[in-house]
Amino acid sequence: MQIELLYVNVRGLLSKMASTKEVMSATNASIVCLTETHLTENNGIKIEGYSFFGKAREGKSGGGVGIFVKNTMKQHVSPYYSN
Repeated sequence: MQIELLYVNVRGLLSKMASTKEVMSATNASIVCLTETHLTENNGIKIEGYSFFGKAREGKSGGGVGIFVKNTMKQHVSPYYSN
């Protein structure tokens, strides 16, 4: 299995969802790692064909990370959650 990995510093995911979807579609990325999502919560982040795992930066502005994993790969991923 070939894995296409994409890393993006989005500097605010919600305002760049359309362009993020375009880049993900054009690259056919299997896993997309995002930094500086600026999310305040991890709910409601959806891109068809992918599952989202994220960690919002709580109590401060900026920061936050997220990972989109193609649903076809999801069975091979075991996320580990930690504070």
